[in-house]
Formats: sequence, C-alpha cells, structure tokens
Amino acid sequence: MLYLRIIGKMSRVCRLTAVVVHRSAVLNMIKLTRIDGEAFILNAELIRYVENRPDTFVTLTTGERFIVRETMDEIVDRAIGYQQQKQLLPTMSPHCGS
Repeated sequence: MLYLRIIGKMSRVCRLTAVVVHRSAVLNMIKLTRIDGEAFILNAELIRYVENRPDTFVTLTTGERFIVRETMDEIVDRAIGYQQQKQLLPTMSPHCGS
C-alpha cells in the first residue's frame, strides 16, 4: 500500500522507473525449494556458504540453515546471476521528485 501511495505522487517517467526497480528486485532474489517442496525466496547476499552432503545445505550469515532441493551448482549460478543483475538495476534520476 505504501509503495502505491509513493508511486502516485511521482511523474510518469519516475513511476515507470520505480515499477521496473520494484519488479527487478523481486526477480533478482533467488528462488529455492525446501526439501519438503515448499518454495521460498532468499536474498543471495545473506548466503555464507553452501554444502553438498548429500542434501544441499545453505547456511546464512545469520546462522540460519536450510536444506534445499537445488544442487550446489544451481545455487552458485543463481547467486552469480543475482550479483550480475543487481548491477543492472536502473537508478532513480535526479529530476524525479515530489
């Protein structure tokens, strides 16, 4: 709701940029699947390390640990893709304002 209120006050160009940034931020997160089949979205910047033993364990910087269905290589590829796409997000132009 707050997001929509803020967008309503922006010019059309700024609004379109904000929508692209918002959608890209969601797409840049890593989608993983817990061992029980439940899908979840993970911020790749929180990954501390990934282990194969034989299930794949993802340990976060917070100490939280997940067992996932994806392989270690799939997670690494997604994390690399996340970092690459993160650099391509458009920035708000300085003339965007209230």
